[in-house]
Amino acid sequence: MNLVKIASLPTRLALPALSIVVSLTSAVMSNMPAYGNVCPPGTYQQGGGNAGWIACAPIPGANPAPSQPSGRWVNSHGALVWGTQPDGKPNFAWTAQYDSQDQAITAAMNLCTSKLQNCRLANRFGNGFLVVVKDSNGNLYQGVAGKRQRAERNARKECQSAGGKDCKVEGVVDSSPRFYRY
Repeated sequence: MNLVKIASLPTRLALPALSIVVSLTSAVMSNMPAYGNVCPPGTYQQGGGNAGWIACAPIPGANPAPSQPSGRWVNSHGALVWGTQPDGKPNFAWTAQYDSQDQAITAAMNLCTSKLQNCRLANRFGNGFLVVVKDSNGNLYQGVAGKRQRAERNARKECQSAGGKDCKVEGVVDSSPRFYRY
């Protein structure tokens, strides 16, 4: 701030200009935490100054209020059913995001029998991913894991270990757990 310029203005202009500068400074500073007030109750500040970092540590002997959960995780279930098309080619039906394995299996079987023949349960899974791959001969393979990349790797490995060539992803099913906020 250059006080010389403000002081050289006529008094009628200097006071409003100074008032604007003070108002702007207050507005900017009000969004910054006051020094020493950056940590929640029951903790104290560490670092700062020339350290280049600030952290909060619990005050020994203090019992800070326990944090309240903001929601809950709900398990998610899915099912995979193999079936055949009327021309005999293999196909599949799947479900995901069901609250129970029984619901997921029933829904997958109903879906399969409405479109395909010779339906049979291939797998049930929960809280993760299922990937279906098809080889160059039209055979289907599957892999399950908590992460998509691992499920895909497992499916390709199953395909290749059975002698399948050119194993390509046909479908990815995400039945990850769901978080519901309170």
